[in-house]
Amino acid sequence: AADAEEALTALPLAPPTGLRAVCDGSMVKLSWQAGAGHDDDTNYLVTRTEQRPPMAPNDGTLVHQGSAGSCDDLHAPVARTVQYGVFAATGGRPSSRPAVIPVTLLPPVGRLEAEAGPSELVLHWSAHPDVHAVRVTRTPDGGQPSQVPVTGNSCQLTGLIEGQEQYFEVVAIYRGLDGTEMRSAAE
Repeated sequence: AADAEEALTALPLAPPTGLRAVCDGSMVKLSWQAGAGHDDDTNYLVTRTEQRPPMAPNDGTLVHQGSAGSCDDLHAPVARTVQYGVFAATGGRPSSRPAVIPVTLLPPVGRLEAEAGPSELVLHWSAHPDVHAVRVTRTPDGGQPSQVPVTGNSCQLTGLIEGQEQYFEVVAIYRGLDGTEMRSAAE
């Protein structure tokens, strides 16, 4: 039994299972399940790296350390693919291999509001500081989509037909490290 106990302390823990990542506004929400052999003394370390998976708990930026099965990354880089690694650790045993998931955060515009008059409309929104541009597309009921000129965090349309429904799509545009255009979900 003593030999088995000693051999067990040399084995790493099993990695966490079911790692999920959800982009929510300008943060990434991560959640996972305990792996085989994890108990109340198991501690989870979440790290973030760019371009490759984290290899060890001290590889990359430490995002979270604790016993909870979830955390939020409030400082995730925008428009870059990052890799999150969740490691399980407990006193006296080597940490687990990581559960890994890639994420590319593209925050949509927020606080989208419209001020409508009989023949005019003004849209306002807020955008992440790293946004490259915001594109607004207008589609009148039964009509063809067209781009709307944007000034700062708003756009204004005049000469609209009273009572005709208008559909607007507002998209935040980001630039990747290689200059490619990356679009957020539409609001």
